[in-house]
Amino acid sequence: MRHFHVIVMATGLIFAASLGQVQARVIISEFLAVNDKDLKDADGDHADWIELHNAGDATIDLAGWALTDDAKDLAKWMFPAVKIEAGGFLLVFASGKNRAKPDGELHASFKLGAGGEYLGLVQPDGQTVAHHFVMKYPKQRDDVSYGMPAGWKPSSDLSTSLIAGQVYFLRPTPGAPNGETLAGKVAKLAFNQPHGFYEEPFELSITSQTPGAQIRYTTDGSVPAEGSGQVLNSALTVGKTTVIRAAAFKPGYKPTKVVTQTYLFLKDVVRQSPEGLPPPGFHYEWGANRVDYGMDQRVVNDERYRDKIFKGLRVI
Repeated sequence: MRHFHVIVMATGLIFAASLGQVQARVIISEFLAVNDKDLKDADGDHADWIELHNAGDATIDLAGWALTDDAKDLAKWMFPAVKIEAGGFLLVFASGKNRAKPDGELHASFKLGAGGEYLGLVQPDGQTVAHHFVMKYPKQRDDVSYGMPAGWKPSSDLSTSLIAGQVYFLRPTPGAPNGETLAGKVAKLAFNQPHGFYEEPFELSITSQTPGAQIRYTTDGSVPAEGSGQVLNSALTVGKTTVIRAAAFKPGYKPTKVVTQTYLFLKDVVRQSPEGLPPPGFHYEWGANRVDYGMDQRVVNDERYRDKIFKGLRVI
C-alpha cells in the first residue's frame, strides 16, 4: 500500500531545475500555485501545495533534508522523519504554518511567491542541493497545476530532462501520478454586441480565437458546460429581453470563464407586469404595503411621455 503525507507550503515554483549527484532521485513532480478550490489542509484552508516524487528504486527517509526559498539559507525548514517509498509521493502544502510532526500534516515555515522565487530541496549534509528551481516559472493559472508528465523517467542528465518536460495539468492530482496535460487555455470570448438596452432585433455573434473551440450557451440562467447548454453554430437572432451565458471548450485545454451578457429590450421593460403583479417567487406584500412591480401603463401609453421614458431608460 502506497503511503503519502501532507506537508504544507504556498504559491509558486518552477521547473528550471538542476539536480546534484544524488542516488535518491527525489524530485518536485507537481505543484499548484493558485489554489482557489482544490485540496484543503486540515484547517480547511485552500493552501497551495508541492508534490515530491521518489523516482528511485528504494525508500528514502527525509529526516534531516530541508526545503528553502532562500539560496543563502539552505536549512530554512527541516523535514521530520518521514519517508517516501520507491515510486511514491509526498505532498507539501506551502502555508507558512511551520508544522513538522511526522505523524501529521506538515507545513513549511515559508510561503512561495506567485511571481516566482528560489526553491530548493537540500540533502541532510546541509550543502548538497538535490533539486532546486533557479528561474521563474511561467505564469500560473487558477487551479491548474504544473510539473512533470505522467510516465516521465529520469535520464542520466536529470537537469536536462526535468527542464524539457514541464507541462500544465488540466486536473491537479496531489499525491498521485500526474494526469492529462493541458495544451493551453481557450482564448476568451468576444461578443459583437455589448450588453445593454435595445429597441430593434440584432444578430449576436460569439467567437473565440482558439481554432476548434466549441462555444456553448444558455438562455435560462444555467451555467454552460462541456456536456450542457446549446452548441453555437451560427449567429443568434436576439429580438427580446435575453440573458446569454456562454463559455468555450476544447479537449485538452482549460475552458474560458463563463461570460454573462444581458440584452434588455425597452418595449419588454415597459410592458413587464402591466397589472403590477410580481414574478413567480417574488413577494407581493411587505407588511401593510402592496408592491407594484410594473410600470403604470397609463404613462407608458401616453404619447407625451413614451419617448421620454425610452430615452430615460437608455441612460441608466
